[in-house]
Amino acid sequence: MTDNADTFPSSKERTNDIYRYCTFYLLLRQSEKFSQITTELFSALDDNSINAVTSAITLTEILIKPYQKNDGDLIEKYLLHFRSGSNLKVHPITESIAIRAAQLRASYPSIKTIDSLQVATALSAGIKIFLTNDFQLKQIKELTVVTLSDLEI
Repeated sequence: MTDNADTFPSSKERTNDIYRYCTFYLLLRQSEKFSQITTELFSALDDNSINAVTSAITLTEILIKPYQKNDGDLIEKYLLHFRSGSNLKVHPITESIAIRAAQLRASYPSIKTIDSLQVATALSAGIKIFLTNDFQLKQIKELTVVTLSDLEI
């Protein structure tokens, strides 16, 4: 692991410890390189070992490629996950979240608006750990940003 050695336990302890008592913001990204980690995370969600929070924007982000490929099965898989995941709470973008996102963009001009909305949603939900694959978000100081590379086994 990289920047978060003090925050995260070893990979052997990870699913049994940190995710049992730590809620994180999960930005869903599919990648062959991280398939083992994402499988582990989704398994932990399914067996109630962890809780996750995301914004409705995540649904937009993950559905783009399946719609481009006209992959109805994958679209349904994602929708089912979002609609039935008891440990995945999907938050709407509210006015207060939009204002907080603007404040984040003012403080961190290099982050994209969509990312500032994601981070603002996490902050609004009281999340302390933001899981992403976007290294640029590590500059955000208001919460701990962890990349999938940080979790590599």
